Amino acid sequence: RHEVGEYRASVADATSALALDPLSLRAHIALASAHVALGEPGAALASAERAVALAPRSPDALVVRGEVRLVASDPR
Repeated sequence: RHEVGEYRASVADATSALALDPLSLRAHIALASAHVALGEPGAALASAERAVALAPRSPDALVVRGEVRLVASDPR
């Protein structure tokens, strides 16, 4: 089982990656997943939406957004 500190480190790493490359789909997806694990659905949805905006036909981006919506109870 992961500890909260590990998810916080994941957020920090993904944020650092985005500082280097704001268009990194992988970093946006990782950030969304870490926010979900931390129980931060608003931040998770924002990251997932950015991932989909960057790559609207990416299965990974669409799946992470769907997962975030399930957790956040956002049926849109």
